[in-house]
Amino acid sequence: MAVAADLGIGFTSNGQENRVSVFDLETLKVTSKIETGRNPDAILYHAFTHSVYVFNGQSHSATVIDAAARQVVATIPLAGKPEFAVADDHGNIYVNIADNNSMAVIDAAQRRVKATWPLGPCEEPTGLALDVKSSTAFASCGNKKLAVVGLEDGKVRQTLPIGDDCDAVVYDAKAGLVFTSNGEGTLTSIEKSGDGSYHVRQTLPTRPGSKTMAWDTSTQHIYVPAAKFTGPPAAKPRPQVVPGSFEVLVISE
Repeated sequence: MAVAADLGIGFTSNGQENRVSVFDLETLKVTSKIETGRNPDAILYHAFTHSVYVFNGQSHSATVIDAAARQVVATIPLAGKPEFAVADDHGNIYVNIADNNSMAVIDAAQRRVKATWPLGPCEEPTGLALDVKSSTAFASCGNKKLAVVGLEDGKVRQTLPIGDDCDAVVYDAKAGLVFTSNGEGTLTSIEKSGDGSYHVRQTLPTRPGSKTMAWDTSTQHIYVPAAKFTGPPAAKPRPQVVPGSFEVLVISE
């Protein structure tokens, strides 16, 4: 979901119908739907250009929507399957390309890819977060690593061990901590050392299958969805959730 608070509307990517829903923030009623590429997944609102970027997994592209006009204005080809995307304060959008082990850099104003950076030892990057102040990106990788990437040149500065099946990364600017939610049933926290390198601070047990999370910047609380499944949570296709087992884990300092 992406929220355009200045316009009073929100957007959801609907992966199975290849469309984006537009909804009113007050009533939550869907007001329209917009066609995208195939299997839209990650989505973000770029407030400076008033654009919604929708990343299409099967089409290997990004659909750009004029949020005010609620219509598609561009389609940007990508080098492979896009995963999570984030924006900095300098007009750049970064998106992990999972099947190409790389990160694409999109010029938001020009609506084009201006660089694609290989992520080296990072395989199948998914989750992504930014420390804007230090120009550093943190990409979670399918081979149980977190890649620390310098945004000046796109080089991988360091990799750290995290849990398996990670799908989300957040950066807590107040505490200077990086968190990864791992589907194996753990939450990894990482902090910066005095010499500028990073190290694992804690591995907290959660629930198997809890590979995503939401971050509340005002309270510094992390919300992790959890449930019991009818089979191994990491299996493909993913097993069904056991009815009545869903819960949300609230994690704080």
